[in-house]
Amino acid sequence: MDIQIQKLMMKIMGKKVGLLGQRFGKLLVISNAGRNKRGNILWNCICDCGSKIVVLGASLSKGSKKRCGCEKFCLSGTPEYVTWHNMRQRCSNPNNSSYKSYGGRGITICERWKSFENFFTDMGKKPRKELTIERISNDLGYMPSNCKWATRTEQVRNRRINKNNTTGVNGVQWTKKRKRYRAKIKVNSKSIELGLFSNLSDAAEARQQGEAKYWEG
Repeated sequence: MDIQIQKLMMKIMGKKVGLLGQRFGKLLVISNAGRNKRGNILWNCICDCGSKIVVLGASLSKGSKKRCGCEKFCLSGTPEYVTWHNMRQRCSNPNNSSYKSYGGRGITICERWKSFENFFTDMGKKPRKELTIERISNDLGYMPSNCKWATRTEQVRNRRINKNNTTGVNGVQWTKKRKRYRAKIKVNSKSIELGLFSNLSDAAEARQQGEAKYWEG
């Protein structure tokens, strides 16, 4: 075999082996993808977001390709993007069914989080798929310092007192028919009766005990 050709082949093979397993920005090279019509070497890469993409080896080496197009497009079907999209709808779309309880009462999204990329950078991936975004203070809007991933139970616990609740205590309502205070608690979307009480303090205590049993236990 001609020495020059042999050197060229070794150089090409060296590039193949050299890029395999390497990281370029958000892209990790996972396998060789052959060549394009011009004979340029291609690589299969996986992005940090989970999307796969074929990239020119030269683009990786030169640093001109470091992501798959993130995050606006490649994450559009992920749970995090859906959360971000729904959050914006609740706060800015008057036609959204939840707007009255969010945007309609002054709940806003900080300027930084109007970009999904910034939202994803701050919140990261959901630790578990069943978690939802929660505002730590119900009176403040969506911003990095006021939000966390939380369970549905935590969300319910932090919920504002219903406007129809005249007792001022979450989970405790006055029943006219029985003339008693009824204490309830929700666990996994199911309502559990905690009892009927003649005075508010006893009902409130029952509610606290219920929280300790079902939410903290």
